[in-house]
Amino acid sequence: SLPALTLFQHTNTYALSRHVAGAEVGYLYSPRDRYTTFANWSLLYQEIAANCPETPSP
Repeated sequence: SLPALTLFQHTNTYALSRHVAGAEVGYLYSPRDRYTTFANWSLLYQEIAANCPETPSP
């Protein structure tokens, strides 16, 4: 009997926005494993103050 030789290993590639922080994807045994660390994810954002000029009343 000969040892088994793996000829193919399935690889999944996932893309995340650069605005997502804390996302870590480890080994995936099922599709739902992508979200194991979802509670740690957050969005990177920047607050912007905007002043709108008042329009004259008719």
